[in-house]
Amino acid sequence: VQEAGLAAFVAPHVTNDGIIEARLGRVQIGSGSHATIDLYGDGLMELALDEGRAQALINNGLIMSDGGHIQIEAAAAKDIVDNLIQNTGTLKAN
Repeated sequence: VQEAGLAAFVAPHVTNDGIIEARLGRVQIGSGSHATIDLYGDGLMELALDEGRAQALINNGLIMSDGGHIQIEAAAAKDIVDNLIQNTGTLKAN
C-alpha cells in the first residue's frame, strides 16, 4: 500500500496467508455480511451482520503498518461461537 494509504479487506470470510504492508497507513480487515467504508469521516469502517452469517477471520501471514494502524474486527451475532478471529500470523504496528 502506498505510504499513508489504506488497505481494507471486508467479506463474510477473510483469510490472509501473505504479506500486507502499509507504512504510516492503515490496514483494516473485517468479517461481516455488510460493510460501509467512510473515507472522510472518523469511523473508517463499520460492519453489520445478519445473524448466523458470520464466518472466521483468519490471519496466517504478516500484516505490517509501521507508524500506522491495524484493525481486525469481526461482527458477531449473539449465538456465534468464540474464536471468530484467529491469528497465527504476525501483526506489527510500531
